[in-house]
Amino acid sequence: WGATSQVLQEVALDLISVEECREKYQNTPQPHSITDNMVCTLTPDKDACLGDSGGPLIFQIPDGRWVQIGVVSFGYECAHPDGPGVYANVANYIDWITSTTGSDHC
Repeated sequence: WGATSQVLQEVALDLISVEECREKYQNTPQPHSITDNMVCTLTPDKDACLGDSGGPLIFQIPDGRWVQIGVVSFGYECAHPDGPGVYANVANYIDWITSTTGSDHC
């Protein structure tokens, strides 16, 4: 996938609805089942790419704190205009995370 960076990379991404994400993936050569356990992003020329799987999708809440809302899962190519980035929706796994880690401080 190319050279890796010694410096943490970041990019600002736009969230889209699960419904829009499903619609976009219907039009790709690699249709996927987009479920409510997923969060999707679609931003012109910006996306997670090869080697980013497992990385965090974070969001700044109104009080200024950053919270993780997703985990990079897959996408169609890298920053393809009709292939949203797809992430596991962390909120849907909080009970599992809490029971597995033994902590309620995610």
